[in-house]
Amino acid sequence: MDSRRRILDALRTAAPPAAPAPDLASVGVRWPDPAALEGLGLAVLPGAFAVAENGAVWVPGAALRPRAVFVVAEHLALVVPAGEIVHDLHEAYRRLSFPGAEFGVFVAGPSKTADIEQALVIGAHGARSCAVFLLG
Repeated sequence: MDSRRRILDALRTAAPPAAPAPDLASVGVRWPDPAALEGLGLAVLPGAFAVAENGAVWVPGAALRPRAVFVVAEHLALVVPAGEIVHDLHEAYRRLSFPGAEFGVFVAGPSKTADIEQALVIGAHGARSCAVFLLG
């Protein structure tokens, strides 16, 4: 089984956001450097909650193993419990808590730019597509 398949299988079985992130080392995946992610087609990540106002999903840092996975993958699938949708970013920020040295990221879809010769480029800085799946 190649490393891309092992990565995808491990991410597909990602635990709910409150649980620890999957241990990729347990399925034989090692991360000697970020270049090991080259060519990753799909990353499936658990989101803690979604924001109705703008479609963003909060992904806790513990779910980003390795940390660059959501930027390097060609496509993202974010899985969020259906009961975990907040109205706006004000409500979202009230839910965040960092008791220690932690981080997370709001993912709101692929980046877009038209800076270069005014040609629209989607996914210029990260995934080219992003789908949110509500479970429950």
